[in-house]
Order: sequence, then C-alpha cells, then structure tokens
Amino acid sequence: MNILSTLKQTWDAFLSQPGYISIFQVTLLISAVILINIIVYYMLARLGRRFQLAKAPYRTALIQSAHLPVALLIWLMSASTAMRFFIHWSDNSSSAYLALFQKLLITLLISGFLIKFIHLSFVYLKKNKFHNSIFSPSAADAIYKLIILFIIISSLLVILQIFGISISGLLAFGGLGGLMVGFAAKDTLTNLFSGIMLYLDQPFKVGERIDIPGKNISGTVERIGFRQTRIRDYYLQPIYVPNSLFSSTAVITPSRMYNRRMKHTIGIRYKDFDKVTPILKDITAFIKNNTQIDQTRPTYINMTEFGSYAINIYISCFSKATAYAEFLAVQEDLLMTVGTIIQNYQADFAFPTQTLELGESASFIQQKMT
Repeated sequence: MNILSTLKQTWDAFLSQPGYISIFQVTLLISAVILINIIVYYMLARLGRRFQLAKAPYRTALIQSAHLPVALLIWLMSASTAMRFFIHWSDNSSSAYLALFQKLLITLLISGFLIKFIHLSFVYLKKNKFHNSIFSPSAADAIYKLIILFIIISSLLVILQIFGISISGLLAFGGLGGLMVGFAAKDTLTNLFSGIMLYLDQPFKVGERIDIPGKNISGTVERIGFRQTRIRDYYLQPIYVPNSLFSSTAVITPSRMYNRRMKHTIGIRYKDFDKVTPILKDITAFIKNNTQIDQTRPTYINMTEFGSYAINIYISCFSKATAYAEFLAVQEDLLMTVGTIIQNYQADFAFPTQTLELGESASFIQQKMT
C-alpha cells in the first residue's frame, strides 16, 4: 500500500505541473486520434468489400475517395485542438490565424474529396463500359469535365472569401466581362451551349451514323466536342460540323430505327393476267411466314394498276433487321422468292415493247418492191 500511495503522489505531482499537463493531454489526444483512424479505416475497408465494382461504381468510388480526406480531417481537428493549448499560453491573437488555416485546409480537403470521387466514378463507369448507366461515354466525359471545372472555380471563390477578399465585386466584374465576351464570341458560345445540349439530349452518340438532309452530310460520328462534332463520311473524309448546326436543322439517326421498309412495284405481262391471283396468294403466304419480316407492321401485297405495258403488283413490308447489310440480305431473299414464284406459274416480268402497225402503207410498199 505504501508503494501505491507513493506512486499516486508522484503522478499527482506530475500532473500538477502545467507544462506536463499539456504534454500529457497532447499525448492522449494523439493516441485517441490514431485509434479513431484505425477504427474509421477498418469500417471503410469493410464497407468497400461489401460493394462490387460492377454493381455499385458510385458507392465504391465514394468509399475509396473518403479514406484519405477523412483521415486528414481527423488529424487536422486533433492538431488544431492540440495547438490551441500552446497558442493559449503564448499569444491569443494567433487563434485567428489558426482558424483561417483550419478553414483553408477543410476547403482543400472537401474539394480534393469531390474531385477524386468524380474522377473515380468516371473511371469505374468507363471500366464497366457504362453498363446500366444513364450516361453515354461522350456525355459522361463532358459532364465529368464540367463538374471538375465547377468544383475548382467554386473552391477558388471560397478560398478568396476565406482570405477576406470580397467576391461580389469580382462577380460583378465577371458579369460585365462575360457580357463583353459574349458579344465578341457569339458563335463560339452558341456552339458551346449547343454542344452541351447534344450531351444532354443525345440525339446521336459516338459510333452512330447520322444524316443531315438539308446539308447533304452523312457519315459516322467519331467525336462530339464542346464546339464542333467530327463525322467520318463514306470516303473516310473527316467532316467538322459546328454544334450550332444541330440546333437549327433536322438530324436523322438511322441506327435507331425500329424497322426498314421494303417497297417494290413488279410488272407482270398482260398475257399472264389469269396467273396474278395465285401469284399474289403465294407471295402473301411467304411474307406472312417469314420470321425476318415484322408482322406487327402494315403489309400490302396487291395488284395496283394496269400499266402502259404491264400489270403492276405492289409489295410493301418491313424488315426486322435495321443494319444495312442484314436488311439487304432480307430484301434479296424476298425478291428472289418473288421471282421464283412468278416463274413457277410460267409467267414472266414485263418490259417495254412497241408494236408498229404499217397497215395499207405496208401493202403498197410490198407491191412496189415486187
């Protein structure tokens, strides 16, 4: 008991020294911070293992982005608490500088966390090939760049405010300057906002073929930029189209069609008139049983008119295939089958002919020659 009493008295004497109290408190604080960091790291690591990258790219990016900022924030708060003891002893005016430094670091930590989260989200979406994502690769790239730019500008404005620099005058000057720049760069800004609308509306994507009928522009989209879009035509020539053009003209995206239409008019000889009805029945049966033809769309197989040299049969149906090569194969099969059906009935296709009747003039010529 005497030994315990002696140790207790020694510990109380140690704590009675002001300098040693602060050192003890700082040591205790550092130990607590290390313990809290270990616990937070373990919890974040455990959460990270629960999420699979393919199913939860955003949550995976959030957890991985939070590791370093959370650890640094804990150390920052603990360091600020420890430093207040020393500042309280030496100079109370230093608290203002400490608070300023603390706000600056917190702003940088939040900005760094947001930038890393956006970057990792974009990387993981790209790695998953944007599976189950509402964004296309080009749209995600544009949104990623815009958000990063917005975070950087906002952070700079907050930092200026922390250092006591009023941003109201800066914003007012920026508004006046923006108005002047808007007049000077009207076309550039029009292309810029049109490019943003292309990313949001997505009338076409990179890799899709588009047609601009009014401008005779057709080709595959290679890149959608903020100012212009690059299209590669059938001769592999690059065409650079200002984005403002897409807001003022119609754009056709053939790859998004549901069907391709097959429409043909076939002429049969007049002497095969009695064979038209069975030919139409066989063609109708073939089309109705063809799995490559969309049966939900209107189908027409009819004799339409007595032409100048043929009986015209009208065939109209829709192919399920939208890819051009596949569509051509379905159309070829249809035309070959129609030709075979016509030949099976000993009928034939009509072609323009002329009959020259000479009459009495022909007899007079023949008598003169004899």
